[in-house]
Amino acid sequence: VVVKNSTLFTDSAKELIPGNDPGTLTAGTVPAASVTESAQVCMINSDITAHSMAAVYMNDGQDSTGFYDESALFAYNSKFNALHGGTGVYVGIYCNAWIFGGSVKSAEIGLFSENSGNITLGTPARCEEMGALEGTLTEEDTAKVGSRDAGTVVSAGRNALVINSTDNNDPELCKKSASIEMTGAALLTDLSLSENVDYGDTLNAYIRHTAGSVILVRSSNADITLDKCRITPASDGTGNIIHTVVSNNTQGMIKVPEGESYPGVKVNMKAMIISGDICHEDYQRDMDVTLDACVFSGSANEYDAAHWNEISSQEGFSEFCPDSSYETRHGLGIIMKSGASWEVTKESHLSRLQTESGCEIKGVVYLNGERVPAVPADYIGDIVIKPEGEEQETAEQETTVREETTAAEEAHVHSWQEVANLPSGCETEGYRLFECSCGQQYTESIPAAGHDYMYNGSMPSTCTEQGYMEWYCIVCGDYKYEYRELGSHDYEMVYAYPANCTDMGYEVWQCRNCLDMQYGYYDEWGNMIYPPLGHIWTVYIDSVQPTMGHYWECTRCGYLEWELHSGSPCACGYTGPVG
Repeated sequence: VVVKNSTLFTDSAKELIPGNDPGTLTAGTVPAASVTESAQVCMINSDITAHSMAAVYMNDGQDSTGFYDESALFAYNSKFNALHGGTGVYVGIYCNAWIFGGSVKSAEIGLFSENSGNITLGTPARCEEMGALEGTLTEEDTAKVGSRDAGTVVSAGRNALVINSTDNNDPELCKKSASIEMTGAALLTDLSLSENVDYGDTLNAYIRHTAGSVILVRSSNADITLDKCRITPASDGTGNIIHTVVSNNTQGMIKVPEGESYPGVKVNMKAMIISGDICHEDYQRDMDVTLDACVFSGSANEYDAAHWNEISSQEGFSEFCPDSSYETRHGLGIIMKSGASWEVTKESHLSRLQTESGCEIKGVVYLNGERVPAVPADYIGDIVIKPEGEEQETAEQETTVREETTAAEEAHVHSWQEVANLPSGCETEGYRLFECSCGQQYTESIPAAGHDYMYNGSMPSTCTEQGYMEWYCIVCGDYKYEYRELGSHDYEMVYAYPANCTDMGYEVWQCRNCLDMQYGYYDEWGNMIYPPLGHIWTVYIDSVQPTMGHYWECTRCGYLEWELHSGSPCACGYTGPVG
């Protein structure tokens, strides 16, 4: 299926309600587009918008033999929006999504992958180089792209990317890993995008604990590669760059058999400037984070089962404790390649630390309580890294270090070479990293370039909805809008209901555009348009009791009114005895 230059929209659920899958923890029940049963769908220069649940939902059903379907989505310069809740793109078991350029935006979760899903984000230029849409993508299609080098922008109210353990009591599926590969993408969380959805006290507390983190991994294995990406957690400081937690579904409840282990979470970041924290609370599996030519400012911490049990009880989601007796601690490892730099902002706790010559840790490293050199290193154990300044050297030690450093600098002439270059974004600074053969480094900042907006179309106002003009940043994919005033109704009279003897009549007016109905009873001076007509009476004598009285009957509407004779003769013409 190929969708080009199209707009798909669903607004079937005005009321924002939790979805059918409690493991997903997103709102809505109807997606804008579903990709199921091994379908291959290409979306080019299109806009897919859902009220909630998902702009695109990729199904993970099984066939009669028990094998999973492998549906695939190929997207080029397209926008995926879940306006009020749900996910921008949902990738189910063994499903695959390739998204080149464009944007993904959701009030809750941007991208959602089950633990065997595959997501690739790249630039339109990368799509053309790979030939991913060969035979489908034309020159006319590529001409509509503002910048072929702009990566996908993923923004969400809770988490930009969630990797989830499938709610399927299958130990073998537990061993599968989601594969995430992103180049040039921008991932950000913005709590102002989120809307209030009531999932109940327990789930609300769990969501509050995890909201704001850019990448959230829930009881799942993952291979994540980020190259020249921008990561921005929630601005209020509640979110993390990467956050792993335990889930309460069947996969989260499975205890690792003795002597076995999960593949764990592996994150590789290259040529990036990163500011924020790494929080590893999933004690059931290891996580290793590799920094390659990255500048990292923040903390990195691992936690055990006791911590999870305590924090879940304090914050109100104790049901997310799979097994209070499970004390195994699968920890966090940091691997720093040459050219990487880490400024430790808060005390950090790790199980593994590997550092190559040519990298830098701005902090004080302790292994099992003893201070050790930060570079080079290959440590396994109880590792604590404290920010510089928390541990003060004695005056004698400071003098010795200063003298040795001065002598070495005087004897050596630096020869600087550029080893990393992260271009600036529209709103973020870039940097150039230089390194000397002696291992010393320095960075030069590249100022933020500012947005380069291009007009991207407009929507006229209607009687009920504001129109707008849309601009698209050809560099980062950001959108801005200028809204127009509501249009006026264009009413025409479609029916005149006549007055009767007792009720006034009225006119029915309907808008030619939106079919809104209005009713007219009075003119502009306050007078009735069609006043009541009044009865037209005729009289006849009651044949059952002719001596008692008579009836007045309206010849227009047939209304009858009984009246006693006033005497004899009566005004009705009766002349006989009365009574």
